[in-house]
Amino acid sequence: MWLILILICRSILSVNMKVIVVGYKGLVGSAFCRYFSRMSQAVIAVGREEMHAISGAECDLLVLALGNANKGFAGQYPAKDFDASVASVAHYVHAIKAKKTVLISSVDVYSHTSSSDSTKENAEIDPAQQHVYGFHKYLAEQIVLKFSASAMVVRLPGLLGPGLTKNPVFDYFNPNKKLFVSSESKLNFIYTDDIPVHVNRLLNTGFKGVVNVAANNSVRIADLAALGGYPCVYNEGAANNIQCYKINTTLLSQYGQLNTSESAILRYKAMLAEE
Repeated sequence: MWLILILICRSILSVNMKVIVVGYKGLVGSAFCRYFSRMSQAVIAVGREEMHAISGAECDLLVLALGNANKGFAGQYPAKDFDASVASVAHYVHAIKAKKTVLISSVDVYSHTSSSDSTKENAEIDPAQQHVYGFHKYLAEQIVLKFSASAMVVRLPGLLGPGLTKNPVFDYFNPNKKLFVSSESKLNFIYTDDIPVHVNRLLNTGFKGVVNVAANNSVRIADLAALGGYPCVYNEGAANNIQCYKINTTLLSQYGQLNTSESAILRYKAMLAEE
């Protein structure tokens, strides 16, 4: 079967609403599928295998949660990253006729992430200052904004949730890993199941354009010890890798309450305890 159809017994959102989620196996795509399932909304979930078979489809909502999510891979293999994060997005935008399109992007598109002023949605972005990963995400954004009938670009920070395989929080809670970033790094984290909640709220208002969907604060990596209950262990050289992400969430906060990075970490910790 070339599509995985999530069958729902009843429909609350809209009996006739057709939703396609591309990248349903990933962190964010799977979160959207869980959300729509809870809302009793049928979803056509699409992976790489269905890339060409889905061509010509029509839908009310297209969620593009695909692409490479590894900055290291993008830096090492820029051509492959382009195919994964730009060319694939262009394929679906042109292959599927959607009334509304949501693209999952990254706050790494910003030229600088160390202040809330430089991470406003309308902040000037200098491609010359972008990492190849952020540059490719930015190119994908432009494709969606230009060619979609109605588009929302969702820029995300660090992610926590089911299926996580990397990032400093994952490393902290994994006994076989060591932290690769400085204790003084400040990062923003959101729990993946919160993302579709924010997105659906925005969709219901008719929002179009770019929005940061993130926590309302950043957390110091050193504070993981207090949240997790045991000391941080760092890789050699981690002290030289200082990362700072202060994400502006003024726009998103106008549409509802935001959670903290600490709450996302504690929720992830509780999830691990249940496994």
